[in-house]
Amino acid sequence: MDSNINSQSGAYGSFLRTEGDLAQLAYAATKENGAEVLLEKTQGWSFEAGILYVILIVCGMVAEVGIRGNLLYFNDPVATAENIQAHPAQLRWAFMLDLVMSCCDVLISLLLGGILTEKCRDE
Repeated sequence: MDSNINSQSGAYGSFLRTEGDLAQLAYAATKENGAEVLLEKTQGWSFEAGILYVILIVCGMVAEVGIRGNLLYFNDPVATAENIQAHPAQLRWAFMLDLVMSCCDVLISLLLGGILTEKCRDE
């Protein structure tokens, strides 16, 4: 907390004497406006969006570096085609991870849109 708020005299200076009073006032204001419920809801959505983003990053790295990187030779298209024909399951796993990434992208967009919509409604 800013020490200037507590030491100022004026309209609020005598009312807000300690940080505890300031915290109680802030809690009462959020409880009155229903912002406490909004904060809990958006924090949950933010956490879920963060988890989905981590899943997106891990799937992308595994698909590109771990699976697809072993199949592709950028200077030799014949060797790439032979690797894909020899290991079709690896390519399918890479596509499946790409599909998971796309689903995570959509869900993250929906969650962030919901968070921003709720924040705008509150103000």
